[in-house]
Amino acid sequence: KLKEEKSKLSKLKIPSKEEYERDLKNLINNLPSYEQVKKEVLSQKVTGKKESQKKYVRHSGYPGGLKVEKLSDLRIRKPEEIIIHAVKGMVPKNKLGRQMIKKLHVFGSSQHHFQKQLKEVDGG
Repeated sequence: KLKEEKSKLSKLKIPSKEEYERDLKNLINNLPSYEQVKKEVLSQKVTGKKESQKKYVRHSGYPGGLKVEKLSDLRIRKPEEIIIHAVKGMVPKNKLGRQMIKKLHVFGSSQHHFQKQLKEVDGG
């Protein structure tokens, strides 16, 4: 029995330092909780009659406090909310998803207070 175990152990391949670091880096980069700074440009295009038919519903918590707003009205009032609402629907509905939403920053224009950080990340 000991000979079998020794033969199994001798067949195991020990990864080199480079292979170990590469695998560790791939593992870390693919973790959903790993923070990454990304610069994304999103456009808000819709097709068909969604502009006039899609509704965003929220409730104030008071009796009769149901608020319904069309996509076209929300685009005029708060265009960032459209993207935030869409992303919230795609992330997991748990602690990790709530953390991800906290880290999401959406801006209506190209001028914002994270300009310096994005330049550092881009290397420029």
